[in-house]
Amino acid sequence: MLKDLKIPLFASLPANAGVLLSIGEEGARVSGKVGASYSATRERKRWHTILAAVGILFSLSISPAFSDAQKLSVSDAIALARAHSPSLKSMAAQTSGALADARSAQAKKAVQISANTFVLSSSMGGIVQSAPDSSPSVLLNAQSRGFADQNITAMVPISTGGRLEAQIDSARFQSGAAKNRYDASSIDLSASVASAYVDSALSFELVNAAQSRVDSENEQLKAIREKVQNGKAAQVDELSEESELADAQKELAEAQGDSLRDLAVLKSLVFLDQSAEYDLTDSLDLLANRWMLPQGTLSELIAKAYTLRPEIAEAKANSDAASAGVRFAKGSYSPQISGFAMADASDRTGSPMGGGNGGYLVGVSASLSIADGGQRKADLDSAASKVSQAGADLEIAKNKIASNVAVSLAGIGPAQRAVESAEASVVYAQKAFELADLRYSSGKAILAERLASSAALARAKANLLQAKASQIKANIELIRATGNAIR
Repeated sequence: MLKDLKIPLFASLPANAGVLLSIGEEGARVSGKVGASYSATRERKRWHTILAAVGILFSLSISPAFSDAQKLSVSDAIALARAHSPSLKSMAAQTSGALADARSAQAKKAVQISANTFVLSSSMGGIVQSAPDSSPSVLLNAQSRGFADQNITAMVPISTGGRLEAQIDSARFQSGAAKNRYDASSIDLSASVASAYVDSALSFELVNAAQSRVDSENEQLKAIREKVQNGKAAQVDELSEESELADAQKELAEAQGDSLRDLAVLKSLVFLDQSAEYDLTDSLDLLANRWMLPQGTLSELIAKAYTLRPEIAEAKANSDAASAGVRFAKGSYSPQISGFAMADASDRTGSPMGGGNGGYLVGVSASLSIADGGQRKADLDSAASKVSQAGADLEIAKNKIASNVAVSLAGIGPAQRAVESAEASVVYAQKAFELADLRYSSGKAILAERLASSAALARAKANLLQAKASQIKANIELIRATGNAIR
């Protein structure tokens, strides 16, 4: 019969396929009233086949598979989120800036050369300086009257007491810390997107489950109405089934609302257009095997997390940068020695010194601060306090990571057992429903028994989907906690 063909043929098609099928069944009932002859039976089956074929073709012609909805896998979602996240873009800019600071610090060890031109007229002598921010700067003794001078100066540090080296190390460590901050945020974002994708996939499958229940209750209601019309069932059975159908439709509406909300959250995390349509390509079963779960004891996983988590590397880099700051502060107690060279050509029109002169100068300068009011000591104390703070931050990071690993690992076993229990519950609920349906069909049970077992089966299936989603999210959390990639 056509009704027997609906489940395998129409299980994955839209609800309108069921409408066409209902028309076919109604036609079957009308045809059935003509008579019970062999020819009438053959004619009824022929019309069943024709109507079923028309229903399939019509449903396929408007199926969502032919819609403009874009396909979205979990790997696509993660990649899009990482590419478009403003927070990651900001951290990437910070990393680039830190790298530029490191190059700037390194450049201070190279020879600095400046070209300086002075043209002036004065009624008195004086000291003039090259333009601000030029390096190295030049001070020139200007004579009275007209004056023009071209100067080239070069300077290179010879010994800074380790200050330049410490400054370079500090900038390099800070750039490493910025890169690790970016990596940590990227891992967290990937995990958040993956979890949101799981939530949306769960909602989608709950909608399908709710729709299947609505379709099933519709079919059952039609069968009961036929029995009522033939006097084989009481009116109360029809009313009870209508109540059950209304409850199924309510659950479907709620599931559809949850699905829209979960998809909106996913779109927000991935920075997608909220008005665009997307079809999720990864089911819960696919997601369950998408990522390899880290293996090992708690101690082994914590040790692995200490190695892989960017937060640990960031804290260590900050500690190293703080130690470099201490070396920088200590360097101010040492002599600062530089070598320099200068070439100069001038035209001193009207000057008592003559019409012009020039020459060169080469030398070494050494400077040592004698009294600074305690500034160097204060700078050293401040740098030492940053070392202590960085050490404490490292311990905090380790404690947090160890806690994350322990908590996430503790959730793996219960999540797996919950899936196993939910699978067993579905098996038992399915058997109970089949038995109740058989008892009701044979007149040995009332409809309430069948309705109760049907509702219990629907709940068991929904609980299984939720348990699978919880298990996948528990796996994602353990992967994130141990610092493994989520792609």
